[in-house]
Amino acid sequence: MAWCVKPWGRARGRRLFRRDDTGLVSLWKMKAQDVAGVPRVVDVVAGVNNGTFVGAVLGNDATSIIDSGLGPGLSFDRSVQQYVTVGAVGLSGVAGSFGCWFRPRDFVARSFIFQNKLGVDTMGLFTEAVTGDLYVNITNGSIGVPVTCRAGQLYHAMLTWVESAVPASQVWILYVNGVQVATAAYVGNIVMQPTMCIGRDPVGAAGLEMQGEIWEPRGYNRVLTAAQVQELYLAGAEAVQYKTDWGPPVSVADEGGVTSGTFSNTNWEYGSAVGRFRVNMLAIGYGPQAKQLRCTNQGSIFLRATRMQMTEQDAAYGTWDFWLLKGAAGNAPDVFCTLDAGLANGYGVRITVAGAVQITEMAGGVVAALASSANGRVTAGIWHRYRLVRTFAGAFYLYDDIALGEGQLALVPVTAGTNPVTDTTTTSGNQMRILMSDNDRFALGDAGGDHCFTRYLGAVHPI
Repeated sequence: MAWCVKPWGRARGRRLFRRDDTGLVSLWKMKAQDVAGVPRVVDVVAGVNNGTFVGAVLGNDATSIIDSGLGPGLSFDRSVQQYVTVGAVGLSGVAGSFGCWFRPRDFVARSFIFQNKLGVDTMGLFTEAVTGDLYVNITNGSIGVPVTCRAGQLYHAMLTWVESAVPASQVWILYVNGVQVATAAYVGNIVMQPTMCIGRDPVGAAGLEMQGEIWEPRGYNRVLTAAQVQELYLAGAEAVQYKTDWGPPVSVADEGGVTSGTFSNTNWEYGSAVGRFRVNMLAIGYGPQAKQLRCTNQGSIFLRATRMQMTEQDAAYGTWDFWLLKGAAGNAPDVFCTLDAGLANGYGVRITVAGAVQITEMAGGVVAALASSANGRVTAGIWHRYRLVRTFAGAFYLYDDIALGEGQLALVPVTAGTNPVTDTTTTSGNQMRILMSDNDRFALGDAGGDHCFTRYLGAVHPI
């Protein structure tokens, strides 16, 4: 038996996107493609703004090109001054939008994510040295943004601008992960230059290159609305980082004397010496037959962040969607969605003995509720779906299907704390860990791929 998974699947949820790409001038897929015998970053919209690699072997070696749920991306190395120059033909200083996904790796120096510049005219985005603070770089200065980036964490940024004639000024708006975080008006208007840089300031000194990864830079000759920016973010955020799958129908006995290592040829590992678990194919309430993990003696299993193809920083943010059954009235299953290597700090979802649903925080090895529903919300022996969402700013949202039924999610009403609730104490995670008692169950998947554990790249709220 194998516990099948789909890491980095390009699967989408059931959201229907009506993305308006009117005015899309260029979209670059960040990988090397042959154009007349030369490796280029191709502009897939019209091909007029193809990019050129600069720096040692950028785009031509396996370490530079990375694949992920976002598709191909490029990993930039500041030590050899790697960046990409692209055309900006069709982009306008009068009105436009430009953005990308990016993951900074360090803040040793100021790092430019993208920049269009000649003389005093400037349009760009960078992270500051040491602090990691995000800045919009414009002609008359910089807009400081109330976002401090974390090394190793993934972000989506979109910058929009529009020119005003009286007085001559430009209004700038920056969105991070689909949310507006800054806006400012500056006197004077820029003239967009025909070329720009991805990963560096075009006229800056060496050593200010990006140290990290960039995916899907795109530019428009119009101002995107907040709703359109949110759709762009969700198109990537709904990429599946990890998903348990149906796999072969099986019925496996308890693991016997096995108390460490991986469980039944899976990526999951034993978290306690006394725990016993069984994998079965059984009906899941009102749903179809599903593969399930059933606890037969209290214990835990865990899944490392590296097994889910993510950094420890990414592992503390995003969306966890899963099905869980409380096996008996006296049980209190814990799903620690993200937990550090020392098993002392993290966040998760707990079903209490009294049947309350809680957003929990573990701090220094002690678990406490950040928010809790009323007792009696969960009845033992009934399957329910849960979704925990954490935004880049640390806000948690907990959903379940108890009010609407049949997997339809709604925000959990709470009687203690708030939902959503914000906590920024822990910013990285090493693993996901599930603690269960006898007959607690965790769904692994059905033939339709619905009853499973799914880890989404970003913050994905129910429709």
